[in-house]
Amino acid sequence: VGSGLTWLAALEQRKVDVALMSPPLPDTAVARGFAILLIDNARGEDPALAEFLQQVFVTRPDVIQKDPELVRKLVRALLRANQWALAAKPEEIADALQPSMGATPPYSRDGRITERALKAAADVMEVAGILKKRPMLADIATNDFLPR
Repeated sequence: VGSGLTWLAALEQRKVDVALMSPPLPDTAVARGFAILLIDNARGEDPALAEFLQQVFVTRPDVIQKDPELVRKLVRALLRANQWALAAKPEEIADALQPSMGATPPYSRDGRITERALKAAADVMEVAGILKKRPMLADIATNDFLPR
């Protein structure tokens, strides 16, 4: 059924009965009322999926035969990246990803919620069909408990 919006559309239009996807798409489908979660793997509901392969390196046999050292280097790089990501602090990961995010502004280091942040989140939830009414920042959040 594809991924992303095609995955959502396939469920919504009842082209498929069961689909497997990582968050946040299943949550969007549930919020829209056209799906239920059979297994919430993000909460560890099925220990058999604890080592589910989310990202996998795939190549053709002729590439392996032609340049096994290149394949070995790619596998080592992926392993090092995974090990680093598992050991790194969230801030380190965000900093490492920032150059690939283009004009995306950095995350809030001080934890403050701004009108702009609320608008961005509301825009996403509105497109996903989750948001019924746009909230006002003062009605749902406060920065009063953060260090000054």
